[in-house]
Amino acid sequence: MGENPYEPEPSDPAPDQPNNPDGTAAAATSADDATRAPDTRTAAELRRSHMSRLTGTDRAPPPDPTAVASADRRSLEDEALKELVAAEKAGVQDLSVWIDKHDRKGPNEFQDTIAELREANRLASEYPDRIIRVGVDAETGIRPGTTNERMREFDIRVEAPDGRVERSVEVRTIEKAFADAPDLKLSIRHAADKVASRIKDDDPIPGQKDITIEMELPVGYTRKDSRTSRDFSPDGTVNVFSRGGRHTRSGNLFDDVRDSIPEIKNSGLLDRVTLIDRKSGYATEFNRQGSNWTRTEARKK
Repeated sequence: MGENPYEPEPSDPAPDQPNNPDGTAAAATSADDATRAPDTRTAAELRRSHMSRLTGTDRAPPPDPTAVASADRRSLEDEALKELVAAEKAGVQDLSVWIDKHDRKGPNEFQDTIAELREANRLASEYPDRIIRVGVDAETGIRPGTTNERMREFDIRVEAPDGRVERSVEVRTIEKAFADAPDLKLSIRHAADKVASRIKDDDPIPGQKDITIEMELPVGYTRKDSRTSRDFSPDGTVNVFSRGGRHTRSGNLFDDVRDSIPEIKNSGLLDRVTLIDRKSGYATEFNRQGSNWTRTEARKK
């Protein structure tokens, strides 16, 4: 028999599951737990009770902490609070579930945390008549044939007023400067394999399946190696120069991304890939049409 195109490779990471403080896997709750009582805490109470844990400021300081590290933590906390307040004002749903989920994460994962809030707020602005729901991956069902293994899920849902899921959105971040199409492979594969896993579970992820990736282009003149330098523009245009400053070629990084997506296993199970430059605010969308992918021009979001 041929290879199952929907089968994630054995080396793929296992789906995220909450752990107990001693590192052992936490017991999964039943699907009936989804009918829990609503959280009645006010927005201010949510922020006060969870934000210090969310940002890691209630944990022991790292060895030999520096003023820069402290300033970075304060900056992250300020940014998260701003996005959280905006999400509350926009009516984003299940913020308490989202906060409880991220309580289990450390400060080193905080960029992903903030990126999810930013994407929820962006979706709320783009779809004002729709319900934006976060923390979806915190309440997945149990995988068939297991007693405590949870199914994989995306981070955010866009729902119609009647509750029908129109879009499921995974959010990822790339910390290092994004300068080559292969830098996206792991993030896109991560989302695609979630979709494949749920097909295997006979419980597909609902709606259009999208991934949004926050990254940062190294806009300006950068040295690639001892003989080559590159000049990046916010729209993805790249001009390449030799060591003597001679212009050797031009291209577009986002065209390279478009051409590389079909080569990623299971990418045909996704519908859209969106890249957002967190520094410039420019967004570029890649949409699947059958087996082909097209891209939009980078534009300010």
